[in-house]
Amino acid sequence: MKESKDFIETLERELRRKDPGKFAASTAGECCLGAPELLPMRALKTPDDIAKAYLRYYHSEFTAEKWASDAVGDMLTTPEAGVVICIALANACDANNELSFVAAGPYENLLRGFGPAVLPSLMKAAETSEKVRVALSGVWLRADDPVYPAWQQAMVQYGFWSHRPMSPLDRGWEPKDNKDECNP
Repeated sequence: MKESKDFIETLERELRRKDPGKFAASTAGECCLGAPELLPMRALKTPDDIAKAYLRYYHSEFTAEKWASDAVGDMLTTPEAGVVICIALANACDANNELSFVAAGPYENLLRGFGPAVLPSLMKAAETSEKVRVALSGVWLRADDPVYPAWQQAMVQYGFWSHRPMSPLDRGWEPKDNKDECNP
């Protein structure tokens, strides 16, 4: 439990430093991220709790527990907290659609925001977590993203990448005159 308390205290300190007006003060170990609509955070003690609430938000079709989405977004403003919440999110997933949701949101945002600074930590987690590997494979990056070459290499390593770039039309997709078109 000490690790959770340290994590929350570090996160609160960093978020207050970045935007002192937005994040309210709290006592040690209580996570009170900002505005009154985020007060449910007071009851949460671990990144795992936040991750589970974020998935409930997804399953409610984005109507319940909106604060969880805001909290995850706030955590993605720092590389350290972003890595911790992304790992917790992937590990909380029980289905591929949840992993896709996590990949297309928090993982993409973290990699685009902090790229090379966070990929090694995510790769270390991926060594022991298939869910983290799958979440990383669901990320869509542009070739000009700074993290793209290292991410692509990781996808090759984990067997998610073939000799050619993948396409959303990967089944039956072949380059035609060096253009990204689908053959009939």
